[in-house]
Amino acid sequence: MNCTPNSSITPQLGLGLGPGAGEGASVGAGGGAGGSGGLWVTSLLGATLMIMCALGVAGNTYTLIVTRSAALCRTGSMYVYITNLALADLLYLSTIPFVVCTYFAHDWLFGEAGCRILLSLDLLTMHASVFILVAMSMERYRAVAKPFSAHRSSSRNRRLAAGFIWALAFMLTLPMMVMIRLREGKPTAAGLVKRICFPTWTPEAFKTYITVLFFTSVLIPGLVIVGLYAGLARRYWTVQASLAS
Repeated sequence: MNCTPNSSITPQLGLGLGPGAGEGASVGAGGGAGGSGGLWVTSLLGATLMIMCALGVAGNTYTLIVTRSAALCRTGSMYVYITNLALADLLYLSTIPFVVCTYFAHDWLFGEAGCRILLSLDLLTMHASVFILVAMSMERYRAVAKPFSAHRSSSRNRRLAAGFIWALAFMLTLPMMVMIRLREGKPTAAGLVKRICFPTWTPEAFKTYITVLFFTSVLIPGLVIVGLYAGLARRYWTVQASLAS
């Protein structure tokens, strides 16, 4: 299972990623397949992505099967989070075939609904994965710092926490889902019109949104995780020092 959260903050499926991207986007979208070199690179990239998709789907599906075992459900404190992390990975991997199709077609073929859903899945699964990793770090810290309290924590509470994580991730993704539109670019030299997914907000609003995403998906979760593991290290050193004295 891939436990690494999605690395991109801006969506990667569309041909236009921000305000102003529509200017000349159709030219850039149509020029990549002109030569055999471009086709070779696209084919190699597409094959690599599809192999990654197949391996990721197989690994995360196996993880879901293992985590649903009765013994782990009864005794494991992390299985709820591991299950949701695997589901987030599978949801993200489901976008890869659309990425490959877009690379080969050099056009957006999935309509405005595809823009809203597929581009938003990147942000949704990124936030869900990051927040689940934070929850798992908090669970580990509680298991060491307050083992009896952690043992009494029920699976129901963890499911509620997972539900809250998905709801929060959806709320942070909602602006992208609402503001994205499908637009037609300028005709190419051959007269072809390329379609792009294009955020309709102003550059200032877009920068503000990206800044918020940086804080919610990178900075704040990173500081929380570092703080939790620093606390674990401090407790470990304290115990070792007391045993040595």
